[in-house]
Amino acid sequence: MEKKFLSIEELADAGLGSRATIWRYIKQGKLPAIRLGRSYRVPVAALDTLEAAALKGAVGTYDLTRDGSRSEEV
Repeated sequence: MEKKFLSIEELADAGLGSRATIWRYIKQGKLPAIRLGRSYRVPVAALDTLEAAALKGAVGTYDLTRDGSRSEEV
């Protein structure tokens, strides 16, 4: 059975960032979370959304020249 929610520690161990960074994402509303008892859990589906947003922001960072090399940042 696949997990539907991950703890902040699990996200930090997976390389999303430090525990402090993940808390900041939750407080800023960038990462939704629910409270279960004294801990918070983040839906796995939210990670897909966060990843898609990060990739969307990365696309178009550089303007490619005709020969395929990168020119200055746009």
